[in-house]
Amino acid sequence: MSYAIWSLVLLAVISLWALAMSEIGVHLRRGVFSPTRLATMAAVVSVAAVATVVAASGTFPSLLPG
Repeated sequence: MSYAIWSLVLLAVISLWALAMSEIGVHLRRGVFSPTRLATMAAVVSVAAVATVVAASGTFPSLLPG
């Protein structure tokens, strides 16, 4: 059961990260925000995604390889 939850969390985080990157690309093409501001948004979204995966791996440590 824990493996299924871990897989779903990982899939959800990757999907939401990809969607966020796509939306940031749309805003870049439209010129809504400056490239610097969009790069900052992308960095924050990526850090949040990594933090979520790290937190989830702390919750399910037995599922990590090695």
